[in-house]
Amino acid sequence: MWSTVLVMAAVAAVDPLRIGVVAFMLSRSRPVRLLLPFFLLAFTANVAVGAAVVFGFKNVTGDGGRTMPPGLEIGIGVAALVIGLLSITGVLERLVNRVRTRRAAPVAVPDDGPGTVTEDDVPALSQLPGGMQAALRGEAPWAAGLLGLINGFPTPYYLAAMAAALTSDAAVTEQMAAMVVFNVVGFLAAIIPIISFWVAPAPTRSAVERIYKWMGIHHRLVVAAIAGAVGVYFLVMGVSHL
Repeated sequence: MWSTVLVMAAVAAVDPLRIGVVAFMLSRSRPVRLLLPFFLLAFTANVAVGAAVVFGFKNVTGDGGRTMPPGLEIGIGVAALVIGLLSITGVLERLVNRVRTRRAAPVAVPDDGPGTVTEDDVPALSQLPGGMQAALRGEAPWAAGLLGLINGFPTPYYLAAMAAALTSDAAVTEQMAAMVVFNVVGFLAAIIPIISFWVAPAPTRSAVERIYKWMGIHHRLVVAAIAGAVGVYFLVMGVSHL
């Protein structure tokens, strides 16, 4: 259980969409007003969902765990590797661009030039309603909190971590601990800047912006690396459980 939870948490921690949101908030004049409600509500929502699933699953199945079928693990691994291959070859990017073109809502890719990150540079923000984008530009804490709630909906990484916990023989308390640990690690992209901003505001802004811009330039490699890591992990786990 713990290996899957930690691997998925590490992947979630480097999610380009989450790092992009943090980079945008750091570009504001008072970023902590945005980062704190974003993190607190996203973290709380994720843990609450995890708790509901863990305790609900226990009530349905009792104390006995159910091992995830090796075939399912191998299937997840193969699917992730295919996504990684499509990304590194550019096929995935062309498919995504085709969908965006049909919707007439192209998303800008951040470059390595000077300037701050805007909402147009971050897909997670550019697709929000105009009113919410304006509220975020105006540094409204409620908008950041609402974005945190939206971000708190379980990601594929969190679902994989929950599945690993639920199908293990661990006690409910240990499963809940795993959910909390996942979210602490998964939200390091927000936790670290919140802390470091108090000590060194300018270097924090610069570092996060550089990381996000690098991810934007090398987005094929980033997606391929994340998908590849997940794919290899689940393939190894599935084969070992045969």
